[in-house]
Amino acid sequence: ITYGDWSSERVLFRSFAKPGSFRAVQNIGNSGVPGDKHYRDQFDDFIDGRYHTVQLKRSAVEADLESTTEIVPK
Repeated sequence: ITYGDWSSERVLFRSFAKPGSFRAVQNIGNSGVPGDKHYRDQFDDFIDGRYHTVQLKRSAVEADLESTTEIVPK
């Protein structure tokens, strides 16, 4: 597999009435890597104008997360 220069476009809506989150959608999905389960996972939503809530408060992010990656120095 060869990866080139991938561009990503995001549409964000921020409401100051709800400072702990914002609404967003990414045209290519959460991953720009073909074959990844999140590649194109938001494409239909992008086309149809549907947005997802993105949490900003740590407790809300942790409650909503799918997985974590821990990077440990050698």
